[in-house]
Amino acid sequence: MRNVRVKQVDVTYKNLNSGDVFILSTEDIIYQWLGKYANKFERAKALQLCINLKDKRKKKVEVVTLDEEDCNNEHFWQILGGYPGISIQGDVPGSDELFEANAVCDLHQMIEKSPGIMGIKQIPRNQDGTLSRKMLDTSGIFMLDCETVIYLWIGKKCTKKLRTAALQVVLDLLSRLGRDVTTPVTKMMESAEPAIFKEKFQDWDHEELTTIFKSEYVIQPFCSYSGPEPF
Repeated sequence: MRNVRVKQVDVTYKNLNSGDVFILSTEDIIYQWLGKYANKFERAKALQLCINLKDKRKKKVEVVTLDEEDCNNEHFWQILGGYPGISIQGDVPGSDELFEANAVCDLHQMIEKSPGIMGIKQIPRNQDGTLSRKMLDTSGIFMLDCETVIYLWIGKKCTKKLRTAALQVVLDLLSRLGRDVTTPVTKMMESAEPAIFKEKFQDWDHEELTTIFKSEYVIQPFCSYSGPEPF
């Protein structure tokens, strides 16, 4: 399965491009704008995010899909500050994969600072700046921060207490790093790591690469709008 990168951007038409999918979440409507060159994986992930956002609302909302080549929704363009009126350029092919491959990742471990009080400590890198597989302890839980996504690694022998507190600790990490709570979180068990995770560790045996993983997300709008309705 291909990894789809999700990030929040400013609410303006200037951020749109033909190679991606964008979600604009308003009070009553969730817009899904499809760039004409967006691939099937990005479209599928966007639909999943729209459904997740809709399910989290306490009131009924409508999901509206807009195609770049036939998008004349006045409400949508008014929120974004106007219609661009020019050809929207797509991303360079493979740009998402290149970003993921070159992202600098930091490894953090979940620890019990005192009875019932969980905390986080950053794992120092090797002298050459790399991360090693041996840094992951089967009795612990680790968070790999890769800027636009956090990987939550759960060791086979970690305690139930650690597992129960893991999501809250991830939220604490996002807060400490000044990140938005919309940052995607991918959870995985030891021995079921996806290739994109293993590639972050310089000594992982790449012949063992597997694509089995489970993803869990907090709230992940591509872009959001919380102001008054323009009409």
